[in-house]
Amino acid sequence: GFIQMDLMMRSLAPLCFAGLTGCAAVGVIATDDPWQQLENAQAMIEQNRPGPAERFIEQALAECQKQGDSLCTAAAYREYGIFFLWATPEWHIYDDRFGFSDKEATYANRYEMAAKYFLMSEKLYAQSSKFDAVTNVALNLGFTYEAQKNRTAACQAFDASLQANKENLRLNPTAKIELPEKYGNYQNYISIRKQHAGCAAVNAEG
Repeated sequence: GFIQMDLMMRSLAPLCFAGLTGCAAVGVIATDDPWQQLENAQAMIEQNRPGPAERFIEQALAECQKQGDSLCTAAAYREYGIFFLWATPEWHIYDDRFGFSDKEATYANRYEMAAKYFLMSEKLYAQSSKFDAVTNVALNLGFTYEAQKNRTAACQAFDASLQANKENLRLNPTAKIELPEKYGNYQNYISIRKQHAGCAAVNAEG
């Protein structure tokens, strides 16, 4: 399943300078399978190692597109969104010295790039009626807009995530979503996220 990613809860491994500059990815599975490459990329992101992470995403994306697999491509776009959304302040070192593979990207516009990839992912997942994945991508898009202090867009993305979850439950009544027990259900979780983002104020202004 798709694990909901709350930026306030995650922690990162200590910075490894060699990791930033792109040393070999130790502890990941060598593979040509794009799905495994995306798992490898996630591991590298969580270890604060942008060089290996981006290479794994690029390799996975190229293979997904070569195979003409839209769901695989959507997953790769999603991972690229996560890559930019989770970028830590140290990543400007990597950007300054090497630059990102996507030449539009800089550390300064990382949230813009995250939104770009999440929107591309969301479109492909929606076309395939993968509403569980749309739920997750829209949620992360909400986090991205919130980080940009774009409150209106964040609130709309959180609403879209809730609607996608409802559609997924309509199509798959036994579907379960992974949430900490304290939230109870996804609607409560989104309500809390919207309060945190100041959505009530947006509604009042509107």
